Amino acid sequence: MRNLVEGAVLLLASIFWEALNYWSLLDAVLQKLRASGSAGNLLAGIITSRLLIVVLILVAIRLLTKGIRELGQTKAVQPVTQPLVPPIHIETKVNQSVGPQEPARVTIPQYERPRPNVVFLRTRGVNLTVDGGAGYESFFETNEKGEGKALVACFRNQPLYGVRCADTSVTAQLVFKNATGEEIGIGVSGACWLNQVDFLFHLDVGNSGCVILIVRTNAGQFVVPWKRLQNTGYGNVAATEVFELPEEPKTIEVHLIDGSRQVLREPVVIDLEDVAEDGSLKTKSNPPKDC
Repeated sequence: MRNLVEGAVLLLASIFWEALNYWSLLDAVLQKLRASGSAGNLLAGIITSRLLIVVLILVAIRLLTKGIRELGQTKAVQPVTQPLVPPIHIETKVNQSVGPQEPARVTIPQYERPRPNVVFLRTRGVNLTVDGGAGYESFFETNEKGEGKALVACFRNQPLYGVRCADTSVTAQLVFKNATGEEIGIGVSGACWLNQVDFLFHLDVGNSGCVILIVRTNAGQFVVPWKRLQNTGYGNVAATEVFELPEEPKTIEVHLIDGSRQVLREPVVIDLEDVAEDGSLKTKSNPPKDC
């Protein structure tokens, strides 16, 4: 860049000098130099020489060429400009005293499937009557003497406020034990319910039902009616069987099982010594507990 400026100045000076000679503005100066002697005469000859102008022009062209070349090289190499805002350096420091952090655990709410809420209500005695053909009998409560006196246990699928309960269908398994705690027979797997024809008893939410625990016939026998599924040409049919107890039991355990073979609740244990004449439970310090 400096060579370019010097060359331009020298070129302008040569032009200016030639102009001065052309307009004879230096004549007075030259005459004084020639009159001053041989040295002045030599200097005046150099000033008015055409060779001086040529030399000045060549030097100016040389400087201009060199300056133009340097300017091109300067443009080819662009300087790296510094950003106005210095870069921000963020340094992450790891706390060596703390172990690796566990990822945050997201708790997903678990969907709770609605369940039935079957509760034990009470026992009671009823007069029993029978309806239906042989082997397919159903049992109903009557105000008359009927076929015998039955002890029944009543349950309800109890609704709960703010809780979604489910309907269910149940069977009742009965286990009979004597005064020594030994089981009588092998029990029954599908005890009969009052006013029920089918094998399963439907306990919708809010509905109640009573299962027959034991019947004392008019002849004084202790029997338990129960149902089993019998495969026929029309599908499975609930056939009725009768289990005859060889002795009067002391306790009866009631296990409720739903249609998918799941136990619905804790068993209810009825001690017959706690049962009054009307079939209700006497007031005891340890009544049957509900789940």
